[in-house]
Amino acid sequence: MVFAVTGTGRVAQGILEVLEQLPHVKVDPDELKNLPNIVGKDTKKIIISQFTQKHLVKHKDGQAFDKSDYYANPNNYVTKFAEDYLEHVHWLINGVYWEAKYPRIVSIDELREAVTAGKSKFLGVCDISADYMGSVEFTSRFTSIEHPFLLYDPITEEFFEKMDDANENTVLFHSVDHLPAEMPKEASNHFGEQLMPFVKAVANSNPELQFDQQTDLPGEIRNSVICAHGTLTPKYQYITNLRLIREKEKKHKEDYMQHVKEAERKTSSLRRGMRFATVVFNGHLFDTKFFNSAIDILEQSKIDFRVVDWQVGCKVQNTSQVTMQLMAQDPETMDSAKERIEKEAALKKVQITEGTGPAFDAQI
Repeated sequence: MVFAVTGTGRVAQGILEVLEQLPHVKVDPDELKNLPNIVGKDTKKIIISQFTQKHLVKHKDGQAFDKSDYYANPNNYVTKFAEDYLEHVHWLINGVYWEAKYPRIVSIDELREAVTAGKSKFLGVCDISADYMGSVEFTSRFTSIEHPFLLYDPITEEFFEKMDDANENTVLFHSVDHLPAEMPKEASNHFGEQLMPFVKAVANSNPELQFDQQTDLPGEIRNSVICAHGTLTPKYQYITNLRLIREKEKKHKEDYMQHVKEAERKTSSLRRGMRFATVVFNGHLFDTKFFNSAIDILEQSKIDFRVVDWQVGCKVQNTSQVTMQLMAQDPETMDSAKERIEKEAALKKVQITEGTGPAFDAQI
């Protein structure tokens, strides 16, 4: 039996720690198709295969996988798990971190098509990540400690609680979404021991001091303080800018839609002179103030805009991505704004890519 373990973090390490208690052989995912030659006649051991990002996705244009590019431009990648590995895997244990901007590991349609074509060997799925319709799309229900298993039929997309309802297509399904809240005694003791130094430091700190003077707080606590004395702390000042941007975006969205309606009422010759564009900004958009500068440039150029998607990084090291639709009265105005924004992007190390149409170049 082949156990596919996805991820490289602590969840994945925990999965491996348990599986490695059984007699096992570790096999690289790309070698699964040669499994009979690798394992031979030794059928008394499970096969453990750990899947990282390079095994789960591929570049749309066939370029070699690049981890930094994948995190910066996930929209350029598609899943390849079902296509390359599904027919070799019996058990999928998912411990990968996932956001909506990343491709899924396996979709509802991919599993159904594989089962229909007789190319799936799935016996069960354990989705520890427990993201609702996330990296494993058919995770649309969750199980519990008391009732840990369901059956899932990939053809009908139904879940069954009774094992008697199993058929040749059903797979065993397990996903306890409140599992992190389970606190066995040894884990509770360990957690308490790790927490106590922080509790003491917070209790002994003087909360009446200004935030910049609270130097006795541990770095882990200090970096997580969003608001102190009724104001945002320096690391989170971007939230104020984000609120202002949202207000501007709301107004420009109304103006944008009004201009679109007016353009549709105009003659075709007038419409040909207008410039429309969809652009995607990716990088540290808020802490570098790039996005504020881009909005200012658009307003100064009298270009209407509408934000169609926000994906804000939740940690310091995470980048953010914003997709916008722009409309200018003439190509010259758009081109001028383009040059100014591109210069600003180069200074702030922000990437500008095309959205549903070429960046800055869609014209009617």
